[in-house]
Amino acid sequence: MILDIFLSFVLNFSSFADSPWSPSIKVSGSYLVNIEACIAVKYPNIYVSYLANSQKFAKSTDGGLTWLPETYLPGYPTGDGVMETDDLGNIHLVTVNNAGYWRIVYYRSTNEGQNWLPLTLNQSNEIADKPWIDNTGERIYVCFMSFIGQQYRVKVMKSVDRGITFSQGTIVNNGNLETFRLFPIVREDPKDSNIVYVSMFWDRRNLGSGYPPPWQVFVGKSTDGGNSWLPNVALPDTGRTALFPVDIPYQITSSMAVSPVYNDVYVVWGDSLPLPGGRPNIFFSRSTNGAASFEPRVKIPAGPVPDTSYLWQPHIECDIYGTIHLQWYDTRGFAASHAGGRKSTYYTYSTNRGVSWATEEKVSDSSEVFGNEYGTGHYHLFTTDSLRIYAVWSQLRPQYGSDVYYSWRYLPNIIGIQQNNNNLPKSFRLEQNFPNPFNPSTTITFEMPNSANVKLTIYDATGKEIEILVNGIQSAGKHEVVWDAFDFPSGIYFYKLEAENYLETKKMIIIK
Repeated sequence: MILDIFLSFVLNFSSFADSPWSPSIKVSGSYLVNIEACIAVKYPNIYVSYLANSQKFAKSTDGGLTWLPETYLPGYPTGDGVMETDDLGNIHLVTVNNAGYWRIVYYRSTNEGQNWLPLTLNQSNEIADKPWIDNTGERIYVCFMSFIGQQYRVKVMKSVDRGITFSQGTIVNNGNLETFRLFPIVREDPKDSNIVYVSMFWDRRNLGSGYPPPWQVFVGKSTDGGNSWLPNVALPDTGRTALFPVDIPYQITSSMAVSPVYNDVYVVWGDSLPLPGGRPNIFFSRSTNGAASFEPRVKIPAGPVPDTSYLWQPHIECDIYGTIHLQWYDTRGFAASHAGGRKSTYYTYSTNRGVSWATEEKVSDSSEVFGNEYGTGHYHLFTTDSLRIYAVWSQLRPQYGSDVYYSWRYLPNIIGIQQNNNNLPKSFRLEQNFPNPFNPSTTITFEMPNSANVKLTIYDATGKEIEILVNGIQSAGKHEVVWDAFDFPSGIYFYKLEAENYLETKKMIIIK
């Protein structure tokens, strides 16, 4: 009950009530500089890892309202953490340890972060940096920058047993290995586990002398689960900035997402327009043919041109409904220079595959001071599940030092979930799904007389939980939730609604 009241206050009556985002909640502890945050979620557990004087881990078990004391990861990796959770709730975290040769260290926890099993991935003669991780079920991909002598590569290693063992790895970038690669991101195609993508940039090939420094965004593709890679595809019209990719605070990072609904690959990156006064901006490009080619870039937000503020460090995700989400740092409304100023965290989304974008939203409930160390890099800034977006960032407020903050909002357009608050029901009620039997989707309807914390869960015939459709505060009224059972076989299933003191279970049948 206390949780329900608190969330209602957050969403409706706080000083930040004009925003769909919750007020910012401080995650980090007392250390002076806390940066390079990443986030993973298995609701209601929220996990955040960040660099203090070494890599730290923080956990919330109540959806981010309160946070348990932070802990250090064993082995004291230096940072650049990226983290995911799998369907069993295991946590997978990859970091860089700069003791001797720079090491890519993978950590696995099977008990919600209480204990960690570390595993060094790169070779003894291989310097490595800037890792990324992607997880689907038992499969885990880790990619990173690899340096052996004068060879600069992007390497991908794969586990098919939830991180217990990893392959020796394959090299993604084709062509001259003496050209530099930066900030790789690996993504498995949600529609086909044989297809894997990696985005990367700063490569001297195929680029003239008109846009110094000579760098470009590339995407590599594998059609055999990462065992081999097709020739990399260059995105058009990239590399127009006069800044080097590693210049700070406006690091020119890129990010990539793969649609689970369409044959689309989405890439965003930081760049600047070749105009007098052009400042770093966020650009977006889309492939509708599985990364065979990419469309011309689009500036986000669309105006002004050139932009009067600095925009940098974009991160992009695509949720299970096909909606694209984008978050970045932005100095709008404040004086800023390359040396520093004030920034805020901004967000937008597209429900039509990137053709148009919603009005930008301010995520952080304050602006913050930044310098050449804070709020830069190549990090996993937010994640989504079937209902929410969970965001994390580093900021100064405004004293010297920085902290990690967290905020969340509901998905802006949850396809299949509708509400009708006219003629409020007098009691909780779970209706029989329709159609029933069904193939492959059905609608589950429930009614609520008041706002409450609701959980709607799907079970198979053995009683094993297979999916959670709703888990959080829902308003009073009638709700309709569409369950797409495309990935599940024919048979008997059950769905259970829990809300306050109400609990009811009904049976449904899939026939394929």
